Amino acid sequence: MLLNWLASVRLEKYIPVFKNHEITDATFVLLKQNDLEKMGIPLGPQKQILQRIAELQQMQQLLERNEPYSYEDAPALSIPPQSDYTRITDAPPPKKDPLRTTRAGIPTRPTHTDVQPGILSC
Repeated sequence: MLLNWLASVRLEKYIPVFKNHEITDATFVLLKQNDLEKMGIPLGPQKQILQRIAELQQMQQLLERNEPYSYEDAPALSIPPQSDYTRITDAPPPKKDPLRTTRAGIPTRPTHTDVQPGILSC
């Protein structure tokens, strides 16, 4: 889980650091800022990692209280940054082309549903 998360937030270059210090999923949530400093991790990635640790601790507290976990219960949780590729669900809907075309890309004649009242079509 830890190694996958590091890769998902573009911190994969620190995977060897975590492996060299024998950080596991269980010990990851126990890390503090001074631990990350001792490991040689720069301030920016430290903040990202500490944010993730806080999120995991919050999820753990909800699980210990036997409460269902949902994003509405924990609005402060961060979402990993988007990749260079836009997710399909983030893409705007395709625009309707006023000129209909066939599969071969040849324009077709407008139908009666294409003509607006009061506007002449050629």
